[in-house]
Amino acid sequence: MSENPNQKTIESQDEPSEVEVFWAFVAYLFFFLPLLSKHRKSKFVWYHLKQAFVLFILSVVAYFLAGLTDWLFLRFLIFSSIFILWCFGAVNVLLGKKRALPIVGRLARILP
Repeated sequence: MSENPNQKTIESQDEPSEVEVFWAFVAYLFFFLPLLSKHRKSKFVWYHLKQAFVLFILSVVAYFLAGLTDWLFLRFLIFSSIFILWCFGAVNVLLGKKRALPIVGRLARILP
């Protein structure tokens, strides 16, 4: 079965460029840096920027919650869950996917 060459170009237009992938990945490291670049207007970068911002807010809240407990296992559970969410976000960026992170994706949809 032969493939339609026009369909390949349509699919390739949906894929982010390397620069967009770079800035979306930077958003997970330092969420404010992509705000200073001209690539923040990209839908792909903006999608991951919102998720990175919500993940940052959740990590700050988790830091304070972990400070309230003396249980080492609970602290480990809190910080490892944040780290796992961060890893999923970073992998999605590197794969060029716009997948919502659990919980974080729902909260990020609220942002404009």
